[in-house]
Amino acid sequence: LDEEWQQDREIMLVAVQGNPRALRMVGDDLGNDRSFVLAAVTACGSTLAHAVEALRGDPEVVLAAVASDGTALAHASEELRADREFVFT
Repeated sequence: LDEEWQQDREIMLVAVQGNPRALRMVGDDLGNDRSFVLAAVTACGSTLAHAVEALRGDPEVVLAAVASDGTALAHASEELRADREFVFT
């Protein structure tokens, strides 16, 4: 993908909604952008599998992903998965 497209929030959000693996192709700025990843996992929880580690450890991001797709919990950080209080939220 063209670098300009990789940084285009709207284009990449549509791409990620169509294919969660597309999150791997977003530019670094978007890939680390909490609000972008939050929007992506809200639309398609399995996108969490392709998020950067820091965001897979963000409780709000993970809860949004799990609300969309319960199996997304498997892609949360090890720390969150080990937190019984979080898991049973």
